[in-house]
Order: sequence, then structure tokens, then C-alpha cells
Amino acid sequence: MERIAIVYNNEQGLAIAGLLQKGGFIPICCDRSIKGNLHVGHKLSIKDPVFVSTIGDALGQTGTVLTVFDNQQDDEDAYMAEGGILEVAEAGSLFVDLSTIGPRSAKDLNALAAVHDHDYVEANIIGAVKPNAKARHRLFVAGEDGSIKKAQPIIDVLSNDTIVTGLPGTANAVRLASTISLAGSLIGLTESLAFASSNGVEKSLMLSLLADSKSPVKGIAGNYGEQIINESFDSDIDVGAFLDELNLALDAAEEAKLPLPALETYQQLFDLLQLIGDDRRGITSIALAYYDEKNSKRFNLDWSLAEKAVDVYEKGSDDDLDEDEQDPQDEWFEDDNSFDQYGYGQFGFDPDPEGDGLGPSTSSYFSDN
Repeated sequence: MERIAIVYNNEQGLAIAGLLQKGGFIPICCDRSIKGNLHVGHKLSIKDPVFVSTIGDALGQTGTVLTVFDNQQDDEDAYMAEGGILEVAEAGSLFVDLSTIGPRSAKDLNALAAVHDHDYVEANIIGAVKPNAKARHRLFVAGEDGSIKKAQPIIDVLSNDTIVTGLPGTANAVRLASTISLAGSLIGLTESLAFASSNGVEKSLMLSLLADSKSPVKGIAGNYGEQIINESFDSDIDVGAFLDELNLALDAAEEAKLPLPALETYQQLFDLLQLIGDDRRGITSIALAYYDEKNSKRFNLDWSLAEKAVDVYEKGSDDDLDEDEQDPQDEWFEDDNSFDQYGYGQFGFDPDPEGDGLGPSTSSYFSDN
């Protein structure tokens, strides 16, 4: 049986190792978590697991490696740091990256792999893989045709629902685009239920209408509505992981100079929820951001933390400036294009129609001409 190195920092890596073993591979596990012992105290789906302490030990036994990390920095370090995958892998190795990272990071890793005569494949897995998992998951796959073909036996074990999205970078782009859409839909559902309730409509009635087959939003309402109105805030995606993906999407949009003001709003709301509460709750807990202070306490939310954060930010922004140093905000106001930061000019709006440095004027857009 073929040996495959799995380098990871989370329990999903162990679960994927179990799937590979069921598919006829021998997983060589390299735990890169802080403690380095995720397998201790957890029910494993791997029989007679092989654990090694370094990436060099893992790749000394195979030329195929899967990476499973819950953040971009750890994924990049596993490849590029001293003693990392790119340094120790023999030429012609295969890298299958299952981590959710930014599109640019995926492109860079692919380029570095190509320079060293390796194959790199993005294989972004949708949903949480749990120990002893039986169901296989949807996989967004990206890479050069030859690299994907080389990784196909592994892909077939992990998924019976594979979508090839294109060249490296596109698999994570599809994943993050889906995350943006889910965030918007979830916040829209939450606000619609809050609005209906504030006007005397029973939440259960409103949800039944939204989830009805004739409703244009039946999918999101059917999947998440019951969790919101029943205050059951557990799901496969927790707030912390979801916020990480929104941040990756924001970074990628900024790099592309693409204005996405709605995405910034979604990120701020989930960031607020993480600040005042527990980021291990499911993403439907965004509904708690709309609770009053009394009801928020039932879920151990502390709005005073948000107030303290604002105070610290405002104090820091004032104290950090020398007497002769210009406030960055003042410089922003001097920029002729500052008011078009969201790209309204492309729709025919004048970003500063009054020419007074105060930005868009509502009256100028709705005045009689």
C-alpha cells in the first residue's frame, strides 16, 4: 500500500487520515499543532497509526503529502519554513493542499512547487470531516491537468463529488466566494426575522413563509432558520473559522483592488460577535448580535467588551501621533479619490459632487434637474 504523509494542526487532519486508510493508503501523521498531541484523548479512526515528529521524518517515507491547516500562516510555514516541505521533499513529489487559504497564497505555493519540480494541487474540502466519517465530501480541486491526474487516486478516496475549478488559486476563490454569499444570506435571514418579530409577527410564521417552496430564499431559511428561532447555535462551521475565511476574502479583494462594502459589513458583524462572545458557537449565532443586552446575557455575551475596544482604539489612535505627525485620517480626506473607495464612480456617481471635500451628497443625487 502507498504511504501518504499528512501534515496538520487540527483534528480534521486525523479524520482525513482515517478516510485515506480506509481507501487503502498508509497515513504517516505529522502533528503541527501547538501541543503536538491532538490524537491523545480522541477516538481515532486510524488503525495502528504512524506518528512522526517532523516533516522530514514524514517525507523520508513518501513523496506524497497532504496538508490540512486551519489558517493560512501555518499552511505557508509548513511548506516554506526551515525544515519545511519544499526544503525536504525530493523532486517529483506531490503536494495536495486541503487548507483554506487565500487565492494568492495558493498561486505562490504552486509556483514554488513548480520551480522545485513538484506537483501542487488545491483540494478544498467542503464540510467538517469527523472521526470515523463514512460520507465523502464535496471537493473543489484546482491545479495543472497533469498534477490533478497524479492526485486522482487520493481525490477519489476523499470525494465522490469533485468540481475542478481551474488553475491554482481558483479552488480557494470558489470557497471564499461561497463564504461571502453565505454570510450575506445568513445576515439577511437574521434581520428579516428580527424585523418581523419587532412588528408583531411570530418568528415561526415568518420562517415558514420564508422556507416555503414559493419563497426565493427557501434554501437559506430551510437550512438555518430553525436554528435561529430555536436558539440552537451549533453547526459544522463555527464563528472563528468563518471569520478567518471572511478575512481571507477581504485580503484577496483588497489585493485585487475590488471594493466589496457588503463583505466589510459582514466581517465587522462577525468580528463583533467574536469580541463579545464565544467564537466556538455556530455561525447562526450571528442572531445574538441583534439581541438586547438582557437577552444577550443568557448566552454570556458581554457588550461592555465592545465599548472597551472602541475606547482603546480611540485612545490609541490619538496617543500614537506625535505633535508634528499628520493623522492618517486627515491624509485620507485630502485624497481626491478617497470618497470613491467603494467604486461608485463606475456607476456614474460623482464621488464628491459638491467639491467641498465632504464626499457624496444625497441631495445631489435626488435633486430636480
